[in-house]
This record gives sequence, structure tokens and C-alpha cells, in this order.
Amino acid sequence: MAESSSVMLPRSCALASNSQWYLATGYGCKNIDVVLSINVQHRLISSAKYRWKQRCSCVRMQEGAGIKETSNLRQDSEKELRTLISKVKKSRRKGEVDDCVQSLSGALHKVKKGRERCVVLVELGNTYMQSFQFERAAGYFRKAMKEDSTFEGAFLGASKCMEKNGDVQDAIAILEKVLCGENEHNSKGLQLLGSLYLKLDDSKNGIKCFQRILSKNPGDVAVWQAW
Repeated sequence: MAESSSVMLPRSCALASNSQWYLATGYGCKNIDVVLSINVQHRLISSAKYRWKQRCSCVRMQEGAGIKETSNLRQDSEKELRTLISKVKKSRRKGEVDDCVQSLSGALHKVKKGRERCVVLVELGNTYMQSFQFERAAGYFRKAMKEDSTFEGAFLGASKCMEKNGDVQDAIAILEKVLCGENEHNSKGLQLLGSLYLKLDDSKNGIKCFQRILSKNPGDVAVWQAW
């Protein structure tokens, strides 16, 4: 007769744990090869899980490093832009318009979109407005508004340029459009809008603008003076 397959494993061959042995024998399976196969499969699965965890851990570390690097680059970019704007303002006070335009145009090629581009466009507009090139300045302010219509420097600059060119109604239309939501109580915008209405002898709407400022900041001396 053939030997029974229910022979106990020697210590040197007992690769399966007790729990695996009981799992195999619980289903009436006492064959050594089957038990060894179960043990090998278990080890392969455990190894695969371990490698997968390691890989996921590496991916998370790489993603974290990438986010940190992006954040650092953004901070460096913002710092560089602030330094540039500071230099441009100093040059503008000296009347060095061409130098300002050259510096800002170079920065504009580097910054393709977002708040930073809006800042550069506004500074270009301010530079041309200071040299009384209002039409050209208005063009840059409009571009800045396309990037971010809520940016204060953009809509104030565009409105002032239109006012200088005699387009008071267009200036009012811009301010009425943007002075809502987060800019609903923008003091500078409302003060400019109120003064534009007064230019058209529309004291009713002008007073409404000043009242909107005072409802938020009753101690605004500039409004009382304008009123």
C-alpha cells in the first residue's frame, strides 16, 4: 500500500506556520506539497504587498518633494517680482520711463498668467499714465482686468485713463461692473465713482457712492472732504 499522505512535516521542512497548517488540514488537506505551496504563495503575496507599500511610500515622498519645490519656486518668483516692482517705482519717480518699460516688458515675457502677470501689466499702465500716454496705459489696464477684473490697480487705472480721455461714461460703466462682491465697499473705487457722477452733475448717485463708503468706514476723512 502507498504510504499515507498525512505524514507530519519535519522541522527542517516545516515552512508553513501553524495557522497555515490548520487552514490546510481544516479542509481535509494534509498533503505536504499542498501545504508547502500554500506557504510559498503566502510568502509571495506578503513580499508583493511589502514592495507595493515601499513603492507607494516613495511616490508620496516624491510628490511631497515636488510640492515643496514648486512652493519654493513660487516664493522665489514672488520675491523677485517684488524687488523688480520696487526698482521700477524708484525709476519712475526719477522720470526714467524707458528703463521702467524695458524692465517690465522683460518680466511680462516670463510671467504668462495669474496675479503676477496682472501686477506687471498694471505697473506698465502706471508707467505710461505717468508720461501722459493715457490711451496706451488704458490698454495695459484692460489687459490686467482680463487677468483679474477684481484687481484694484487694474480697474482704478483703466477708469482714470478713460476719465483723462474724456470717456467718463465708460469709466463709470467699468466701476459699476466691478464694485460688487468683494469690492462692494472698495473705498478708492467708490470715491472715484462718486466723483465721476458729480462731474456729470449726478449728485444723487454720487452721494450714494459716498454713503456706501461711510456705511463701512464712518471715519473716512477723504470721503467727507470730497462730499
